[in-house]
Amino acid sequence: MSKLNQFRVRLQSKFFIYYLILFSLFFTLPLTVFSLFLVQNVYYSLIDKEEDELLVKSKAISASLESSIKDRIYPSKNSKEWVSTYRIPNNQKTNLEPILKIVWENENPFFYFQRNVASDIEIWKFRADFLIDKMLDSDLTSPNEIIITLNNIDQKGISSVIEDNFQINQTWRKAIEGNKNLNFLSLFRKSSDSHFVISSRMPTLPFHLIIIKSKDDIVSKVRSGLIRIGISFILILIFVTAVSYFIARYMAELKKEKNKLSSFVNNLPIGAAIVTKDLNIIASNKILNRIFEENVDLQNEINKDSQFRINTSKKDGSMKYVWEIQRKKTWEVTLSPWYGEKDEPEGYSIILRDLTAKKIMFEQEMEMAKAIQEEYLPNDNADFIGLKFKVFYKPYYQVGGDYYDFIQLDQDRYLFVMADVIGHGLQAAMMMTVVKVLFLQITATSNDYLDILKKLAVSVRENLPPGKSIVPLHFIVFNVKEKKIDYANAGHPGLFYQENKYKKDIQLFDKLNPVLGLQLSQDRYTKIITLNYQENSRFFLFTDGLMDVMNNSSEPFGEEKIQEFVTNNGHLSINEFSTKLEAEILSHSEGRRYPDDITWFVIDAE
Repeated sequence: MSKLNQFRVRLQSKFFIYYLILFSLFFTLPLTVFSLFLVQNVYYSLIDKEEDELLVKSKAISASLESSIKDRIYPSKNSKEWVSTYRIPNNQKTNLEPILKIVWENENPFFYFQRNVASDIEIWKFRADFLIDKMLDSDLTSPNEIIITLNNIDQKGISSVIEDNFQINQTWRKAIEGNKNLNFLSLFRKSSDSHFVISSRMPTLPFHLIIIKSKDDIVSKVRSGLIRIGISFILILIFVTAVSYFIARYMAELKKEKNKLSSFVNNLPIGAAIVTKDLNIIASNKILNRIFEENVDLQNEINKDSQFRINTSKKDGSMKYVWEIQRKKTWEVTLSPWYGEKDEPEGYSIILRDLTAKKIMFEQEMEMAKAIQEEYLPNDNADFIGLKFKVFYKPYYQVGGDYYDFIQLDQDRYLFVMADVIGHGLQAAMMMTVVKVLFLQITATSNDYLDILKKLAVSVRENLPPGKSIVPLHFIVFNVKEKKIDYANAGHPGLFYQENKYKKDIQLFDKLNPVLGLQLSQDRYTKIITLNYQENSRFFLFTDGLMDVMNNSSEPFGEEKIQEFVTNNGHLSINEFSTKLEAEILSHSEGRRYPDDITWFVIDAE
């Protein structure tokens, strides 16, 4: 680094140290004044909040107790708490309203329900012990709160104070009697203590619920809240100081990193440049400059492609892009964002590589692989008595992972098989070859089609690499003498079957058994379709690459369109059918590359 750059870094660091001190002072002073004001106002607001919480709590507890009383107390001998019922003569001339109240007898609480029946007064007596348990077990109360259930008519009732044997002592009785309207919050003093008293009526029962809480408890809670505010204030100051410090350090380091970045670009053995968000060059090395001199308009094409990818990506432009430009040579462009003091990119790095020699070698390897795979995959020139068929095979690259085959098992039986190996290219082609070898070995030793599936499931799992051993596969065996098929499917897109290809009736047999290669018991493979066919029957088998063909709106060709095509084109010969279907998917793709290998069989019974 030059002396000038070192001086700038030191100057930048000093500037941010001054900024740190000034920012902390200007932030701390107003925050301190605000905190003093906050303490004064928050104290009273917290008191009000506690009062509101007590009022809400009283309503909730009142509703809970009211529900419990109505559930257990009713004028019937089937009542859960019923004790006795008796009548006394009614000497009054007018009927009395029914009365429900709490009374104490022999230091035990009871509910008395009194009503007029004919000329007598009927009195029902119920136990009230459950109400004590309900008050003590409430999840809404704390140990330092007193709960009282009070009669409306005589202000007698039950309290939650165990020391007073759950009766209302004289102190609380006088306090309650001194408050004429118990529906509202009232603050009163008794001796040197202050308390909050909250009352809530039970709407459908003649009782009040009263909560009594010491003001000291609330004040202590409020003080704890103020202490937490103070601690938070200190933590905020520490945080602000730390953030300011690291910002200063970060800005100084950023300057050094930019200098390092420029030095790094100049020492790279490939074309490289650092550009702004507008793609203006900040620094570029000699290799890139020479490439641009030798390839006119290459820089403009890179900028155009880069701008397109940035505009169509995420809003923050934070993605990395790699693409190729084909001219006399093949160039690989890598566009990556770089960051400074902001969360969004401040610019991009551009790396340019000459892939011409590597691509030529790759094409040669692919040609060789294609030739090898063509030796493994049969053509459709075979002559099967009683059947006509057509194969279509379109790999994603020059080679693919779709496996298909057709085999004459004996004089009357012919087998057609199709599978889809995970992936594309050389690796998929190699695994496809493994699947073919396994299938031929197993079918050579067994005529039991379920047994073939079970053995394949194990062999695929054991012989393909982990993570690549999931292989959907299906096969169909024709017995042309008996005009019968046996169809086995392991997680593969199904078989479309037309009993008469000139009619539009169609059946689909789809994914009858689990896909091959899963860690499953062989007992999961249990389904084989067997049916008789007739002349003019058509069978259509395909891999899922056909369904996955996308148009420019990302709409797949899909199973419904395949079924519609098969239904409406049964009158065509197998060659015409295959040619028209190829044209259909080409039209649907609107010029987009097919996303997967595509294979299908069209088979007609004669």
